[in-house]
Amino acid sequence: MNKLTKTLIVVLFLFSGVILAQQNAVMTHYTVNPYLYNPSQVGENGYVSVQTHYRKQWINMPNAPDTKLLSAQGMINNKFGIGGKIYLDKAHIIQNFGALFSYAYYIRFKKNPNKHYFSLGLSAGFKAQRLAFNEATIKDDFDPSIFYNGATNTVFDSEAGLTYRFKGLRLAGFVANLAPQSYQYERASTYLKYEPSYHVYGAVSYDIVLGKNSNFSLKPSMLVRYIPDIPIQFDGNLLLDWKNLFWIGGGYRYKNVGVWSTAGFRVHDMVSFTYSYEQSIDGFQAALGSTHEITMEFRFKPNKNKDLAKEMDDRYADLKKKILVKHNELLDSIQELKERTDSLESALNNTNELIRELKETATNTVYKGNQVKYAALGKVNYFLNSATIHSAQKVEAKPIMEQIKALQEEGKLILIRIEGSASIEGSETYNLLLSNKRNESMKEYLVKNGIKDDLITTSSKGNSEALVRDNAFEDIENTEPNPEDRYVKVYILFNE
Repeated sequence: MNKLTKTLIVVLFLFSGVILAQQNAVMTHYTVNPYLYNPSQVGENGYVSVQTHYRKQWINMPNAPDTKLLSAQGMINNKFGIGGKIYLDKAHIIQNFGALFSYAYYIRFKKNPNKHYFSLGLSAGFKAQRLAFNEATIKDDFDPSIFYNGATNTVFDSEAGLTYRFKGLRLAGFVANLAPQSYQYERASTYLKYEPSYHVYGAVSYDIVLGKNSNFSLKPSMLVRYIPDIPIQFDGNLLLDWKNLFWIGGGYRYKNVGVWSTAGFRVHDMVSFTYSYEQSIDGFQAALGSTHEITMEFRFKPNKNKDLAKEMDDRYADLKKKILVKHNELLDSIQELKERTDSLESALNNTNELIRELKETATNTVYKGNQVKYAALGKVNYFLNSATIHSAQKVEAKPIMEQIKALQEEGKLILIRIEGSASIEGSETYNLLLSNKRNESMKEYLVKNGIKDDLITTSSKGNSEALVRDNAFEDIENTEPNPEDRYVKVYILFNE
């Protein structure tokens, strides 16, 4: 290999050393399209979308890096993200052309599936590198060591990533050049070998809503790049967003020192445009000039009818589950009521026999050697579907309570019986439960006013008393409800 060729190769790799981090293109707009770097975020926005990216680096430097990228992505069943990207990255005579297909699987948590999930992603494809010596200026046009027509080598390319999101927080890690393969060029006495390195990235971001129900959100983020034998790079970003229609922000890159500003807007939720202006601020790269990056996105809205149908199915399933729970609770209540009724029935057999005797014969009889009397003290009327003692019910309940209290203080009170009833609206089961609740509310009222709990018994009639009185068995559908059927009656057994 002659002196000129050696010099050319040295210059080539010195230039490569300046852009060594650009074995993969350096982009700024991963803040608006994270799929640029991370395959686990493909389809994350839920739309079918196409993005075009263009980045022109160091405009004062001839043949400086120039990157063009086209990507497309979408989501299937809110579970599978798919996409692809094609790119062309040029830095003087080094030209990289590649294509990748990406797939991501989303594991969503039921409580908040759109803001709490874990995703895994993988990209696979190829990268073709061309050394365009024919575009270089060569002193000796007949140097046999030069690939005058250029040289191209194609290798397998792959990426992998993972993302965890919880509400506004995103944590991500991803690797480019996952299994790097060497580019080898050979012709006559010339042999070149280029070995790319894997690139490891870590990213964190957080969406902050500025105030309750605000249309503004602030998104700080940080990206870390690690490439073997290269100083670690840190990117810091801050993006202010208004209703996902307009955004503005900036960032700073440590080591490959640069600052940038970003602005973008969206039209009718379908087309967006983002532009960034970047300037290196260290001594050497500052002289190379500014860097410009442009992104356009075209969104295609998902099938809203399909999404609505799925949402309605989910709501119906949830409602069905809640109804089943309530149904089971009602069955448990009925069973509990039946058990309590059976227990009371057994315990009060003797007392009920006495009451029946009093009803059938007279209001007075002899009980345990004493003259006793069974009497109705009064009735308390309730509102429709209510078992609560409001002010109106207290007006009717107070004189009943005072008579019972007086007999209790005189030692004459033997037994209190509360019989609850309901009007004919609703099912028999519902009315039975409602009349029982009315019994319990009246009992609670009496106990709170000093009446002994163990002297009180209850009997729930449901709507059976109403049906008998109104003679409505034959034509129940045409029978008008009677408000006076919503009551409890209070009876007492006492010594005269």
